[in-house]
Amino acid sequence: MSKIIILSCWSAHFSYWAFAAFSVKPASKKAGHAALFGFRVFQILSFVMLGGIIPFSPFNVTLWSGLPIMNVSGATLCLSGTMLSIWARRMLAGNWSASVTYKEKHELVMKGPYGFVRHPIYSGLTLMMLGTVLVLGRLDSLFGFLMRFISYFFKIRKEETLLLEHFPEEYSRYRRRTGSLVPILKTQTE
Repeated sequence: MSKIIILSCWSAHFSYWAFAAFSVKPASKKAGHAALFGFRVFQILSFVMLGGIIPFSPFNVTLWSGLPIMNVSGATLCLSGTMLSIWARRMLAGNWSASVTYKEKHELVMKGPYGFVRHPIYSGLTLMMLGTVLVLGRLDSLFGFLMRFISYFFKIRKEETLLLEHFPEEYSRYRRRTGSLVPILKTQTE
């Protein structure tokens, strides 16, 4: 059942992304084709690994299998991550792009999940991937997760540089009050 939930979550995620891609704004400034191609190849490879479908050793090694706590936790994380990533994508609307891109009439979105974290799509995807790893329990899934998670840090740096360039004061203030992937927990002081 957990594997069906995981597959359903990823199907919903990719379906929504495909549907929402028709409503993005035109790009004003974007990365070169070589950088985009390299990112896409890396993305595909990491998703193949995450999916736990590599049939040869050592990637097909099962680290754990069928543990109820892993299945329930993994399915819950994946479902939560799916809801977060779709909510964040809806809030970003036409400003979204698969590559680091500045859109025509680009807006700095700070509502919805963006009120708590600057990169909630990556937060949601991280939860989805972690849930997938917990349910599948395979070495290739774990490697795929690590590849994607590390790549997010590089992409986040590029995105934040671009946003600071176009929204210097506003984005600086926004960065101080929000976390990158996890909300900043502040204590109440007077």
